[in-house]
Amino acid sequence: MPNSKKHCNAPFSFRLSPQEWAQLDHDCADLSRSEYVRRCLFGQSLVKRKKLRKAPTMDEKIAAQILGKLAQTRYANNLNQMA
Repeated sequence: MPNSKKHCNAPFSFRLSPQEWAQLDHDCADLSRSEYVRRCLFGQSLVKRKKLRKAPTMDEKIAAQILGKLAQTRYANNLNQMA
């Protein structure tokens, strides 16, 4: 009987030799490993899964670096007091 939780993503793992890993990486092409394995197991008719998080853009990375540097100085406190 399936778990009564509304949404449960249970992990699944198996062991591969280095040669099998290389073959899997080659066969995956532009798919993630998990997407490739799901397609092999359940076919091409899978419903597209939602991505949990998108990769940060270059602007977001730069902004994060600037904010990180700002946090290391006393300027952040001064800016907060001025605001």
